[in-house]
Amino acid sequence: FGRASRRDSSSTDRLIREITESSEMLVQELVKHFMRDLRQRRIIFALDDFGAGTTSFRYLRDFAFHIVKIDGQFTKNVAVHPDNQVMIQSLRSISDHFGMFTIAKAVECERDSQWLSETLVDCQHGYFWGVPTLNPNWHQGYSEQEAATA
Repeated sequence: FGRASRRDSSSTDRLIREITESSEMLVQELVKHFMRDLRQRRIIFALDDFGAGTTSFRYLRDFAFHIVKIDGQFTKNVAVHPDNQVMIQSLRSISDHFGMFTIAKAVECERDSQWLSETLVDCQHGYFWGVPTLNPNWHQGYSEQEAATA
């Protein structure tokens, strides 16, 4: 999903549309048509909050998401909760099979981050990696010219 230059003419090359698990369930046919139409414009889809509701694994196949974001209820304290470990390992195996990128949400400590890394979850976000801010320091470490084109 690399970094694109502001000079790129197509913003859809960088657009990821997140659909929450609960909203997907309400109007499945409408969501399928919506996703099919926008995929033609090269928009990527992420299933957010996976595990928060009642989505079956069948929806991962039927909707063909590019990304699945694992709900924080499974990632918090995962290093010490065997049930959550089994859930994440299963989801990781399924996402590998369907070629989906996995993101672990709500990672809050080094112990959990380490376990998730060893399980080969593709990406993590949460307070362990940084707190939300209104003034992110996006360009720290870039030269002035690099920052202008980032």
